[in-house]
Amino acid sequence: MNYVINREIIFRADLKTLSLYEEKEASITLSNQATRLLIEFIKGNKTSLSKEQLLKDVWEDYGLSPSNNNLYMAVSEIRKSFVNLGIDDVIISTIPKNGFIFSASVDILESTSDETDQREESKGSDRKLQIKAIASAISIIILLVFAFVFLIKKNNIFENSLTPVKTSKTDSYGNCKFYSLNNFSEKYLPKIIDKLKKYERLDCSKKNKSIYYQTDNKTFTFIGLCDGDTNNLNDCGSYRATTGI
Repeated sequence: MNYVINREIIFRADLKTLSLYEEKEASITLSNQATRLLIEFIKGNKTSLSKEQLLKDVWEDYGLSPSNNNLYMAVSEIRKSFVNLGIDDVIISTIPKNGFIFSASVDILESTSDETDQREESKGSDRKLQIKAIASAISIIILLVFAFVFLIKKNNIFENSLTPVKTSKTDSYGNCKFYSLNNFSEKYLPKIIDKLKKYERLDCSKKNKSIYYQTDNKTFTFIGLCDGDTNNLNDCGSYRATTGI
């Protein structure tokens, strides 16, 4: 189904795209998670939506592991897409300690025959990509498992290799320990901290946290956050991006 948001933005849910009403040829493609989240926002337009309900509707119901970090990333993706289309209105507002509220005028836009054909073509292409992605993922997982077991047996990697990285603000992050997964990433710790602050994930005042990170500052960034220390990790979440930090 297609929607017109604030009489300016066309949201084609089946194609996962956002575009300006007057410039349909220029569009932004959303991720699957951001697309499902925007659909839920539209369904609950102008009402408060709790984080718990959104995590269930967008992640759990699709067999995915929910986390606040993934929710914040999807919200950020939608907000940035609106801004990139030149829309500066605050459409998604954060309700502290609760969730979000989506406030906009929303109209249903009838699909044209050309859009229907494009949608069917897109579905066929998506199915092929999904099959290739699953096959590739299985191969990579098998290789990683063998490599992981080999490294543990050979080097006792967790006890010998992971040591906390010193921060320049020890007092501010006393209950958090940062672990760089390679030497190259250590110099990007200040940017990692800024990223966590931006998404409100750096709370080191109440309990111990272990934070693992790696980046090439070009095409890959990974941040893993867990409560506890390396000997007792729980309630873990992760941030992954195909960009630099």
